[in-house]
Formats: sequence, C-alpha cells, structure tokens
Amino acid sequence: MKILSLMQDFLQWLAAEKGYAQSTVKAYRYDILLFLRWFRDYAAFSAQKIEDIALEEIELSDLREFIVYLAEEKEYSNTTRCRKIACLKSFWNYLAKTRKLVDNIAADLSLPKKETTVDIYLKQHEINKLFRAIEKISRNVIRDKTVLAVLLYTGVRVSECVALNCNDINLADRTLRVVKGKGGKSRLIGINKELLSYLETYIQQRQAIKVEKEAYFLSERKNRISKRTLQHHFKRWVDEAGLSSEITIHKCRHTFLSHLCQNGASLAEIKQISGHKNLTSLQRYLHNDQQRLNEIVDKVSYTN
Repeated sequence: MKILSLMQDFLQWLAAEKGYAQSTVKAYRYDILLFLRWFRDYAAFSAQKIEDIALEEIELSDLREFIVYLAEEKEYSNTTRCRKIACLKSFWNYLAKTRKLVDNIAADLSLPKKETTVDIYLKQHEINKLFRAIEKISRNVIRDKTVLAVLLYTGVRVSECVALNCNDINLADRTLRVVKGKGGKSRLIGINKELLSYLETYIQQRQAIKVEKEAYFLSERKNRISKRTLQHHFKRWVDEAGLSSEITIHKCRHTFLSHLCQNGASLAEIKQISGHKNLTSLQRYLHNDQQRLNEIVDKVSYTN
C-alpha cells in the first residue's frame, strides 16, 4: 500500500472524525511529509519518489533513525521532537485501527524526556576524562584525540565530522571547511591554536598511511570512518571515563556553542559558525551562564 494515499485518508479522518482544526491537520501533514522525504533521501532501499514509498518498506529502525536525524541534524528541541514523534505514532495508530497493518511498529517509540536548560554542555573535568579514556583504550590514540578535539573546538555535527575531506583542512590559513549534506552550503570555521596542535600531529600520521582517499578521518580498514562507528567509539570513551550515559557525542557541539556564548559571541555570530538555520534554536545557549547574565544586569545603573 502506498503510504502517501494512506496519509491522505488519515488527514481526512482527523478533520472529519476527530474534528481537528485545519491548522492542526496541516501540521500533521507537514510532519509526515518531513519523515517521508527523509526516508526517500536517507533510508536504505527507499523509493526515488515519495509517491512510490510503500508502507511495508518502513521499519521501526527507520523511525528511530529519523528521530536521531531530528535531534542531531535538524537540531530540534525536545518539545518539537515530541510533537513530530507523536504525529507519527498517531498515524501508525490510525493504520492499525483501520487494519492497514498487522504490526504497529510506532507503538514502541518513546517520547524524549522533558527538556531542561542546565548541564547541556561538558565540564572541563569531563573533557579531561574523555581524553584520558582515549589514551587508555583507543587503538588509534592520535586519530581519536583529533576527532574529539575537532568536535569540541569547532562544534561540527557528527555527520559533518566524518564527512571532512583532506582539502577541507587548511593549516596554513587555519580554517576548516564544513559542508552540510549533499550539495549543502559550506561554511568556514577558524582553527584555534589548541586544535591546530592536534591537527598537525594527526596529519603526519594520516599522510604516512599513503592512502589515496579524500576522507580525512580513516577507519582501521583505511576507509572513511562512519557516523555509527564514531558514535560507538564515543560511547566507549564515556564508559571508560565513568561519565553519565546521558552524555552523547552531540553534547560536544553544545559545549562549543555554549562557550562561544559565554565568551561574548553574538547569536548572529554563533549562527554563522554553527550552521544553524535560525536564531530561535540558539536561545538555549543563553541559559547556560545565568551568573554572567546577572552580572550584566547588575551593571545597569540610573544613579549618579
């Protein structure tokens, strides 16, 4: 069964049977189409056109990968992700209710925890522990330390990190070029002195491998390191460091952007460096340094 046709039935049901407002039905349509476009572009064995996607093609793993995409690529807040996940769950519940499917795979999806504005970035002692963990358990200490440094000193997304090519790193000009997605816009991020040291050490090792591949970070098999492999490595570093399991690799990005904010960067500047599409999603970083904000307010005076 073609899922696009099923979606139209679902939207009509929302309007006619549930009495949902037109704006709400429109929001449901947008969220489902967002998933279908993602499935078309990223999911394995997907159809070339949304119209050709069959319900039977979609698996629970696809829905979970889409949720990761919402968090790490789209960088939606927990509230926004909750709404989009709830939409998919409602759609699949409808399909189960109308007996369009046997197994309701969306029933196993869980909603993100309530979002908080504290501790979204790594503390210095946690960063130190991660680097020490790499020294203890990594098979490629230089590469892995450089990977962690790139994540912490540039705030690139995981997908952007593994997509880096050798010609994206310009040590002479101290710039790192980041391209978001296939055919996406590129941006330049400055390389500070601490990161430069890691990159200079790694490039010597990378050049000694003598592999004619454009990928900057290589796996043990001399291929481009994958996003999943990098996430696996990061989890091992977290475990070895004895840190909370809630610390994910994406927290490195939050750490970098939070530090930019704490050091006086404007939201417009953070937007340019981070590749965020809008300023609204950057507001979370203003909450990380309440003490500094209080000090700024205290400087306001109307007395002589």
